[in-house]
Amino acid sequence: MGLSPGKPAPEAPAVVLRRSTAADVDYIYATWLRSYLQHGATLGWARGGGPAAKARYFRGQQALIARLLAHREHPAGRLAQVVVAGLPDDETTILGWAVWSPRPLDESAQTVLHYVYTRQALRRSGIARTLLRAIQPAEYTHLCTSPRGERGRGSEWSDWLLEWIRREWPLLAYNPYAVNS
Repeated sequence: MGLSPGKPAPEAPAVVLRRSTAADVDYIYATWLRSYLQHGATLGWARGGGPAAKARYFRGQQALIARLLAHREHPAGRLAQVVVAGLPDDETTILGWAVWSPRPLDESAQTVLHYVYTRQALRRSGIARTLLRAIQPAEYTHLCTSPRGERGRGSEWSDWLLEWIRREWPLLAYNPYAVNS
């Protein structure tokens, strides 16, 4: 996230939510790959492992994203859905997005969040909050960190973000295996 609690939040633009289109896919891939490499809690090996490690990360994560977004024998047509936050009068500008999967009704978790992303300049403006409230996740599959402290190291969730998540979704659980549902 790269933000500190003392930093003022940017002014929130008017946001509309829509389903993703084919024109959005390249942006979603690129931002997910870069953002998760930077903030993925378990990806120290890829960030500091040189070109071969980064290449392994990109191959594996691209395959995972492709599998989630591929058309499948699924009630919604895909294993995962993408909701995009955009501007009211501009269907091409993406302010943020979330990838999520519906779960079968006999599962305890109804919605699985795979990733949520907001443009860096608009973080803390309420876009991710709007996306998350629209999908109401019960589980999430990608554990990320937010830079914290004087060195900006991504070793822990910042306190303000973790507190907000716990308050909004007290039962939200990390489940990396839900990506296989």
